[in-house]
Amino acid sequence: MLCERCEQRQAVITVSKNTNGEQEVHHYCEKCAPNFYPFTNELPKEPISIQQLLANWQAPKNVRKEQLRCTGCGYTYAHFRKTGRFGCAKCYDTFIDQMPKILQPIQADLQHVGAMPTAVENKKTIKKQITELRDQMQLAITQEAFEEAATLRDNIRELETRLKGGETDGEY
Repeated sequence: MLCERCEQRQAVITVSKNTNGEQEVHHYCEKCAPNFYPFTNELPKEPISIQQLLANWQAPKNVRKEQLRCTGCGYTYAHFRKTGRFGCAKCYDTFIDQMPKILQPIQADLQHVGAMPTAVENKKTIKKQITELRDQMQLAITQEAFEEAATLRDNIRELETRLKGGETDGEY
């Protein structure tokens, strides 16, 4: 098989790339391959951090040409790729388009929204239960199932009392 690039020498290096489930295979000779893929047998002298590995992996090609600077700290995207860390909170807004896709599987989102405190989550759950019980009570009234409607009304009042008093599951 001939080299895909020069079409003169025998292809001795095969490079396969998997992108979105589609596999690309390229065949190059020893002289053409280094022009497309820098191969080296040398191991780094210092261990590389996981942040550096992830920052350099699948970094967009256009980022290498343009060097945006964060208005908050002055860091460039190249600095992030090298260290695996941003300098300030404004870096996230500045480099949002350049962030590697590799961050998405590691983090749930590119913007931190924080966790919901248990008490707030419990109140939210109780409010949702009250809404559902009110809908069921209205249905029971239309079907003239007054005993069931009265039971649902009592359950609603109990939940509203718990909600007003701050007594929620998990809080004592």
